[in-house]
Amino acid sequence: MISCQEAAVWIPLYLDDELAPNEIGEFEAHLKDCGACQQKYEQLRSVVDNVRAARPLYEPSAESERRVGAMVRAHAHDATRARFLAAGIAAAILLAAPLAYLWLSQKRADSFSEFAAGSHIRYANGAVPLDVRSAEPEAVSRWFAPRLPFHFKLPNYVNEPGAAKRYSLAGARLMQYRDTDVAYLAYTMNQRPISLLVASADRVRPAGGQTFRTSGIDFHFSSDRGLRLITWMDRGLSYALVSDLDVTGAESCVICHGSPADRRKIQTLPH
Repeated sequence: MISCQEAAVWIPLYLDDELAPNEIGEFEAHLKDCGACQQKYEQLRSVVDNVRAARPLYEPSAESERRVGAMVRAHAHDATRARFLAAGIAAAILLAAPLAYLWLSQKRADSFSEFAAGSHIRYANGAVPLDVRSAEPEAVSRWFAPRLPFHFKLPNYVNEPGAAKRYSLAGARLMQYRDTDVAYLAYTMNQRPISLLVASADRVRPAGGQTFRTSGIDFHFSSDRGLRLITWMDRGLSYALVSDLDVTGAESCVICHGSPADRRKIQTLPH
């Protein structure tokens, strides 16, 4: 068991995902039992989340661009060579940009799946407190409304005839994945935790794993650290569903698709 002094050193490393797997377990166990360290962690997490949520506010001025251009011209041995060099660089950038975008999009999607799995593990271990605790979808939706840059409303099928209701909502919290706001929702099904993460599809695009298409939606199935992950994109939002449940994809997806009409869309999803 680590000491409070060691835990204080590990807090920033934990927030930056720089701890080894065995260190994560030790740290989360200590955090669960130590209220003082839990408070320090929450204070620093709040600061880090606010910093990560900030957007770049500075744009270079025309004068700055002029000075940089003058420096380049001053160091060029030949004006013609400089023009050809600049043109070549611009062409290379234009050619490389689509490939770089695809590569970064793939890396971001893969990393988001890892982030979702890690968030689920930390919540299941008691190291991720919920910002709002409620079993009422309307209450959680109201809490998210002023805090998210995108519109997201939790479905509520409780009063709908024939609705599937094998799960229960525990609460939610606001997370930051890189510079992206993420809604984290905690559910339980068969007395096991389920995590649902929601982000803007403009910032996060699901990819990888085995892909199954149904009703015009591509569902991506993968696994990470013994967990089952399903990611998909629908109506401008990206979703990541994480659990260790041994059920079919359709059974786990009733969290968002519990109405009779929606269940018909996902009933062909595999195990």
